[in-house]
Amino acid sequence: MNNIKMITLIHPHDKKPFMISIVSKVEDTELGLKLTLENGNNICVNNYSHYLLSESVSRCDKDRLKNIYIRLVSELT
Repeated sequence: MNNIKMITLIHPHDKKPFMISIVSKVEDTELGLKLTLENGNNICVNNYSHYLLSESVSRCDKDRLKNIYIRLVSELT
């Protein structure tokens, strides 16, 4: 049985899923978090607060949010 790592990005104002993705790899790049999908395509998430929190976040909180994404994927493996 293969492990499935799935991330759901939800827009806080619409309260609807923006994207549901099966992720095989997460990298922190200068453009944001690069999520490599199982089909080989990549997406970059660079506005973490827009998808995770309704309020704005400081620079320190962005590092914490990056770790949340990375932990989420690694814990699901």
